[in-house]
Amino acid sequence: RRFLRSQGFVILDSNWRCPIGELDIVALSSRRLHVIEVKTRRIDLPRLFRPIEALHPDKCQTLAHLTEWYRRKHHRMLKRYGVTTCSIDVI
Repeated sequence: RRFLRSQGFVILDSNWRCPIGELDIVALSSRRLHVIEVKTRRIDLPRLFRPIEALHPDKCQTLAHLTEWYRRKHHRMLKRYGVTTCSIDVI
């Protein structure tokens, strides 16, 4: 979150939960809503794959459903911020 703030993002939610799952970070940059999945790896382990490769198709689909759930639940707030686009990002 500190890194994202330093890059100009406004953090709207962290660890946001609903009945179908959890979003790690929801942030705003300009007029774009960013749903950010956080993937960490231990430094001392061999780098067998990049963190993004841990996102299997089921997880991607769940993130898409969670994003829509969030947008429906917070549509008034997002409208006030002038949100016009949305992305699902991995950090």
